[in-house]
Amino acid sequence: MLTLGRDPATGDPTIEVAHEALLREWERLQTWIQANRDSIARQQELALAAKRWVEAGRDEDYVFTGGRLDGFIQWSDSDQVSLTVIEQAFLDAGDAKRSADDAVTHERLEQEQALRRKAGRRTIGMAAAVVALVVLASAVLWAATRSPGPKIALVQGVSGGEGDIQQLIELGWQNATRDLNFEAERLVPLIDSENDMQDLAEDGFELIIDGLFDEGAAVYEIAKEYPDVAFVVFDRMAAGLPNVSTIHFEREGGAYLMGVAAGLRTETGRIGFIGGLQMATTEARRTSFEAGAMSVRPDVVVDSVYLGPFHDSSSPYLAFDLVLATASDMYRSGIDVIHHSAGQAGKAISAAAAELTDELDRALWVIGSEIEEQRAVPADERDRFLTSMWKRWDLAVQLVVEDYLAGDLEPGLHVFGLSSGL
Repeated sequence: MLTLGRDPATGDPTIEVAHEALLREWERLQTWIQANRDSIARQQELALAAKRWVEAGRDEDYVFTGGRLDGFIQWSDSDQVSLTVIEQAFLDAGDAKRSADDAVTHERLEQEQALRRKAGRRTIGMAAAVVALVVLASAVLWAATRSPGPKIALVQGVSGGEGDIQQLIELGWQNATRDLNFEAERLVPLIDSENDMQDLAEDGFELIIDGLFDEGAAVYEIAKEYPDVAFVVFDRMAAGLPNVSTIHFEREGGAYLMGVAAGLRTETGRIGFIGGLQMATTEARRTSFEAGAMSVRPDVVVDSVYLGPFHDSSSPYLAFDLVLATASDMYRSGIDVIHHSAGQAGKAISAAAAELTDELDRALWVIGSEIEEQRAVPADERDRFLTSMWKRWDLAVQLVVEDYLAGDLEPGLHVFGLSSGL
């Protein structure tokens, strides 16, 4: 039930599952897949990006950059990761482009500094002495009057790429540490987040922000064990504990506006929605999207598809190939705008839109979800985005810290949305 072969592009050996029964019945294989799910998703994303890079003639505009490149290089350095020749060349090209860009920037800065030194050489000594005295006096006064502030910790997941939720959370944390007075600690657990949070509570941290989006109850058990420590969790059911605050983003208002945008843009009169799992929150989002579209075009037809649940333990929110196939079928059927609630896998919709716009000879559009999604896809797909419904997790994190320091952070449910500007 396994087939051996070689990758046609690189010649690397491959192993493929030849029968789906193997996925259902081989428990050890399921365990391996579950343990390496995030790595598998990253490998799929990398393989797709490397393929497009090769198809574009290895154009440097297609390579990863910034934090997205750093995340993939760090992941690829793991002993458990084995890249194909093309995938490694793709990452190397991104690293080489960054080095070249840094060299150009460095040369420009050196030229600017040389000009400044030449222009100000006669007066810079006296000015520097005055500035140094002012800075020294300010530093002494600041050190004498400023207390360390309360101990606040952020526990968050690994970033999945440019502009994703975890990156937004980290940005909000950086802004808070820059602008506010508190003793900060940021952790990205690789194995045991429960023990890490317990250690933080033991070490005297007064507020622990759980940015892992883990549906488990571990944080609630820790909150019961440490009633004097305040905890904040994101997008979960309110726990009813006196020391736990729950931050939730309402989806209905934003989804309604996305529907309005789709209804105004569609030329075929047919739009689509792709969801991961059919849950109450996803249904509320779907119906709001449909209502928004019908408010500006009453005759619009909205086709919806849910991806899961699957028979195995895999997540529909990481099913990139399934989303690509589903979106392609929807576009071919006459739909020209698709919105989604399919997590990371939703990034595959823009690939379908970019590929089929020329083939079908009509403009195909994507409406992103959760983040400013057009920043997280290859350059040649970005013009297929009509807009994105993204949640300002960066502002939410900063507001949580501000409210805690001001004594205004209450336990219970806190709902953010259009009315709060987030």
